Amino acid sequence: MFVPVIVDRRHSRIRFYPLDGKTRRGVFGIAVPSSLALPTASRWLNLIVIPLVGVDGSGRRLGMGGGFYDRALEFRRLRQNWPGPRLVGLAFDCQRTEASFAEPWDVSLDSLATESGLQHYSKGAP
Repeated sequence: MFVPVIVDRRHSRIRFYPLDGKTRRGVFGIAVPSSLALPTASRWLNLIVIPLVGVDGSGRRLGMGGGFYDRALEFRRLRQNWPGPRLVGLAFDCQRTEASFAEPWDVSLDSLATESGLQHYSKGAP
């Protein structure tokens, strides 16, 4: 299992490190591995579960505004044949919205998991 670790807050950069035991307090008080081994590039992961503030009907997520995940997953917007990791948003039903708030650099989810179940989005979603 790998966890996201903020490595550069100023430039909104995260990297994914193996969770292999003890943790320490990281940025924003989030637990991160005590010893940071070599990170794994996000493109080589199979599944990434992503927190969110809101999500629209097409799977475009609204985060906290830092752009950490959008930068780490930017390659997905440019992909041709290889999809990279499956992106699953984790939310409550009350976080769904009809409003569209996506920016051109936002990376869309493949699926959304809520207390009601799992919803999959079409590959053609902007």
